[in-house]
Amino acid sequence: QVQPLLVVIEDLHWSDSETQAILDELGESLPASRLLLLVTYRPEYQHGWGRKTYYTQLSLAPLPSTSAGELFDALLGDDPSLAPLKQVLIERTEGNPFFLEESLWTLVESGVLVADGGTYRLARPVASIEVPATGQAVLAARIDRLPPEQKHLLQAGSVIGKDIPFVLIEAVAGLSEEPLRHGLARLQAAEFLYEARLFPRLEYTFKHTLTHEVAYGTLDQESRKALHAKTVEALEQIYGERVTEQAEALARHALLGEIWEKAVDYLREAGAKAYARAALVETLDRYEQARALIARLPTSAENARRAIDVRLDLHAPLLAVGQIPRLLQLYEEAEPLARQLNDPSRLGHVLYRIGHCFWLDARYRAGMDCTREALDIGTAIDDPEVRFLATYALGLNHQALGEYGAAVDLFTRIVDGPEAELGKRLAAGTISVYNGSCNWLGYCLALVGDFERALTYGGRAAEDADASDHPLAQAIAYGFLAITLAYRGDFARALPLCERVVSLCETKGLLLWLPVAYFALGWALAGAGRADEGVPYLERGATLHETMGVKTNLSQRHVRWAEGLLLAGQIEEAVRVADRAIALAEASSEQGNEAEALHVRGQVAAAGEPPDLDAARTFYERARSLAEELGMRPLLGRCHLGLGQLYRLSGDSAKATGHLQAA
Repeated sequence: QVQPLLVVIEDLHWSDSETQAILDELGESLPASRLLLLVTYRPEYQHGWGRKTYYTQLSLAPLPSTSAGELFDALLGDDPSLAPLKQVLIERTEGNPFFLEESLWTLVESGVLVADGGTYRLARPVASIEVPATGQAVLAARIDRLPPEQKHLLQAGSVIGKDIPFVLIEAVAGLSEEPLRHGLARLQAAEFLYEARLFPRLEYTFKHTLTHEVAYGTLDQESRKALHAKTVEALEQIYGERVTEQAEALARHALLGEIWEKAVDYLREAGAKAYARAALVETLDRYEQARALIARLPTSAENARRAIDVRLDLHAPLLAVGQIPRLLQLYEEAEPLARQLNDPSRLGHVLYRIGHCFWLDARYRAGMDCTREALDIGTAIDDPEVRFLATYALGLNHQALGEYGAAVDLFTRIVDGPEAELGKRLAAGTISVYNGSCNWLGYCLALVGDFERALTYGGRAAEDADASDHPLAQAIAYGFLAITLAYRGDFARALPLCERVVSLCETKGLLLWLPVAYFALGWALAGAGRADEGVPYLERGATLHETMGVKTNLSQRHVRWAEGLLLAGQIEEAVRVADRAIALAEASSEQGNEAEALHVRGQVAAAGEPPDLDAARTFYERARSLAEELGMRPLLGRCHLGLGQLYRLSGDSAKATGHLQAA
């Protein structure tokens, strides 16, 4: 806003998904900003900017002969004896400036080129000079010519990484301060390293990534392993209680140092840190690496606990990307381990998660059995974490079965009980137990018609999600709030919330919640009088929900889809989708969803050409009976409204008046 800005970002071929997301977002705003984004990357890097009119690609080719000659003269001078060498080197290096410069350093170090004032001259005939064929070979030869102490120092630095904190190389290289500083100075003079930072701590870096790679490649496997192990010890000693700050580096070094127990533990720490910043791909990668390493550990009770815990770690990220079958497989492996260990706390956690997965798979009675056992365990051993998680999962299964009173009681126990703060610290799948309970409590209250309390709890969930600044928690909270508003008929307020949820899910890759985001947006559009726009979203939401293997509330997605089709005048298609909604709800005993499906089927029958009044009345009566039994007052009102309209059409004014007054 103040002045034009140039942003330079190098080496995008090494960027992570979060960096790419930021750049993509920044790229969208470039046409409206006085900003030039300049990035460098290798050919293998992929991006989607090529289609944009404001994107220009400049290929950085090797230097042409003239420019390579100018570089040669700038480095060595223009002594006439160098002319034949110049031609040989330019041809051999093909104009690659890094290769050319390293080749010249090799010739200086081997005495082929001798300093003469401010320039150089040849000490041997060109015909007797051998120049390595590649840049890697040049570097390897230069490293091999180093004195043993300097070579060891450079190799130790290469194990640490491209960037080398002084305090770390001091611990890993095993040299006293004076030889260490002397060695680093010599490596700087030879242009292998340079100082990258003086404050707040001294840090060196390799001149080029290739230099780092070649130095690392000169180490044999056993030496590498020993230096990586030494780096783990040094990091642990240096960082002490703050060691988790270095979890990613520690995991890498422990893995390459073959310290398998520590590798598992630090990979889990790194996975947790990645999940905290919503980097799901990185989270899954770290946890899956840790799980695969369990097979390398010796058999022991401690390692059995590790095997269980790493499977528990995978719950939230796998849930976020909708891999429910994979989760059930992991817990089926973990449950016998927990029982064999006689570890009630871990068994409680495993059973809670199995109950949660059964809920996602629409096996609610089995889910209740698992969560009740988990709740009994948590109560017996006085483990509040297991109690809270099991209470939450039990509430989910009650809600799905249409047992809203029991669900409201369980969720209220969590959010308004004396240990509500604990619920904010506990993760229930992808969000906190407190947040999830507020969302589902608001949903259940909306279904029974207590909209004031429903919006209060929905607002609390949104506030909590905003405070956490976690995209998935925000998407879920705004989605539930929008659904509550839609149940109340307030589509004008629901619509912008739905649009925000869809945007969050699409830009952050929140696959698990994307079907809900589409279905909510479609419902809000249809309810706001834009059914033709809403139906594609409703169809996409139901289809994606089913494709991902999540079965819970699939019938509900079909209910809204049928409703949207009805509003769009697509009666035949609405019949098909509404019938599917009824079948799905009956198959999974989702009584509340069945009641809604029967109601919308009645609406569709009444809207036919000609209307099938008898069928509509039957569907409405079945829906009314269920709604009354389950305490679903808004739906009960809509059933009475539908029946009143039917009786008015058939000329029975007394019954019509009775139902309309009840509505």
